[in-house]
Amino acid sequence: MSEESIRVLGRFRPISNSEKRHAEEEGLIDMPPVYLDLQSVRLARDNENSQKPYKCTLDRIFPSESTQAEAFIQIGRPMVDAALEGYNATIFCYGQSGAGKSFTMFGPETSDKERTIDKELNGIVPRCIEYLLQCLTERTSMMSRAVSATNDNDDDDDDDNEDEEEDDTTPSIIKEWKVYVEFIQIYKSYKKKKKKKKVFINQTASSMWT
Repeated sequence: MSEESIRVLGRFRPISNSEKRHAEEEGLIDMPPVYLDLQSVRLARDNENSQKPYKCTLDRIFPSESTQAEAFIQIGRPMVDAALEGYNATIFCYGQSGAGKSFTMFGPETSDKERTIDKELNGIVPRCIEYLLQCLTERTSMMSRAVSATNDNDDDDDDDNEDEEEDDTTPSIIKEWKVYVEFIQIYKSYKKKKKKKKVFINQTASSMWT
């Protein structure tokens, strides 16, 4: 676990087509951020007011072309690893409406009729669930093999040994399936309740956490 208990990361989303059209109609000048390195970005300001560009330094900067996988590797996976080590882990996603919080955390919005989704677009939450279950499965499998090896060495009766192996492995399979279902049910419940609405971009930032 890193010595830093809190990390602050920033992700920039690409400009949408509607924003590009609006800029053209209003004659606005595009002033994209300048990524200096993995931790620093320079943000342009209104030239009419003679404001100098603002340099922002965070623990990590994700440019607009960053992928969902990169966000998970830097944000989600360390949190799952920390949780498995016994630490409390929380991801707090903060930003203005339309900034891309839902996309980063969950992936693209889909309707009930859309059953398939490109896994490359999965957000941090579904990737964390998959990674967590993978880690738990690996740990359970290692434990089952160790118990099986001990039984083989200690028990001379083949029939008794066979029964014990079944008792050792069956509960772990049931437990893994139960955890998986609970995760998916919670995830689907949130996605069902969260409806996409057309809202005016407000000045007060909103947030989500997991």
